Amino acid sequence: MASFRLGNQKYKEIDESIRRYFSEGDDLNRIISTFPKDPYLQSALNEYSGLRLLTQDPWECLISFVCSINSNIPSIKLKIENLCRRFGREILNGESNHIFTFPDARSLARASKQQLLACKLGFRWRYVKFIAKKVESGELNLTNIQKLSYEAARSELMSEISEKTQGVGPKVADCVLLFSMRKLEAFPMDVWMMRCISNNYFEQVRDLFPSGKIQMSASKYLAVSAIMRHYFGKYAGYAQQYLYMKSRNEGRLFDVKSGLERKSKP
Repeated sequence: MASFRLGNQKYKEIDESIRRYFSEGDDLNRIISTFPKDPYLQSALNEYSGLRLLTQDPWECLISFVCSINSNIPSIKLKIENLCRRFGREILNGESNHIFTFPDARSLARASKQQLLACKLGFRWRYVKFIAKKVESGELNLTNIQKLSYEAARSELMSEISEKTQGVGPKVADCVLLFSMRKLEAFPMDVWMMRCISNNYFEQVRDLFPSGKIQMSASKYLAVSAIMRHYFGKYAGYAQQYLYMKSRNEGRLFDVKSGLERKSKP
């Protein structure tokens, strides 16, 4: 990874932030050595060698994943860009690019329903506003949550358990814990991961689905997640990312330029 070497403290801080964001300090060889000797996972490790988790800001990560509920990638990007443009601070104004910071909790807590709906949030507006108000008041302290164990932190985030959040189910909670709070055992599951588990790890979860078909309620999600964490170990989140990449790319190709998904050719 490139490094700033200008002797300026500001650039050193930027350098460290970049390294932290891309989790450069994670020892991938040691992490991979803890995984079971699993042929499908090994294939994913070979295909996507060097893949690392991101370590995002917890506040930004939480609101971004709340915006992702029942949305595709282009729609999620639009929602987040709209929030940043309307409530963030402009930090770059070029001929063709206007870049804004992610809005803080105070800005979103004071936003009206109409303003949030104008950002294309749909029903998610109430979740964003509710969480922002809790963060601004200090009732939802993401820094303190980050210090908790995985299970305790998940309970603090999940709206089914905690009164401090709305719209945060087990998947959103797991994503926030894995991608911002360094809970590397978290194993988020979306439709791609459910297909991956159904096709490659059904033996591990067979007892939960006597019908032979994986259908995921919140309680089943938690049960499957626990089985996957036990199977892949304390770095299950890393295993999940490799499996996600392999499973997704086996079924679809992603057009980076347009941001649209298209079916892969046979």
